[in-house]
Amino acid sequence: MPIGVKTIYIDSSFKSVYDYCRNPKNLGNTPLGIPDKGEVVGNGDVGTSVSFPFSINGKNSTCLLEIVETNIDDIGFKTKYKLVSELGGEEIGATQTEIGMPKGRGCEYTIVYEYTIPDSLLGNPDEKQSFEKKLKNDYFQSLNKLKRSCEALK
Repeated sequence: MPIGVKTIYIDSSFKSVYDYCRNPKNLGNTPLGIPDKGEVVGNGDVGTSVSFPFSINGKNSTCLLEIVETNIDDIGFKTKYKLVSELGGEEIGATQTEIGMPKGRGCEYTIVYEYTIPDSLLGNPDEKQSFEKKLKNDYFQSLNKLKRSCEALK
C-alpha cells in the first residue's frame, strides 16, 4: 500500500520543531493529519494517544493513533507513531516516523509513512490511485502548515 517519504526545510531549530510537534495542542498542525475534533490522552510522550474520525472512500471509522517512540539528542530527533482503525470489519494500519536534523540555521524535517489498507476498501485501481494522490497532497499541505507554524514562533 502507500509508502512515502517527504522532507521540508524549516527555518527553526530542530529542538523547537520537536517541542512544537510533541505539544498535544499542536498535533492537528503536524503531518499526522489529526482533525481538531481529535481526543488526546497524554502529554506528547510515548503512550500519548489520539482518537479521531477517519474516512476512506466515504466509509467512516474512528482511528487510534499512539506515539510508540520518541527521542531527541544533540544530532536530531525521531518520533514514531502507529495508527490503527477498523472499517467494515477490516483493520487499517499505518506507521509514521518523523525525523528532524539540524541543517544550517534550521531543521530538515522528514516524514516517512506506510499504510496497510485492505484491497476491499480500495477495490479498484482508480480508488487506490485517488487515495494515494490525496495522501501525497495531504502530506504536502501539512508539511507546509508545520513549516509556517514553527517559523512563526521565532
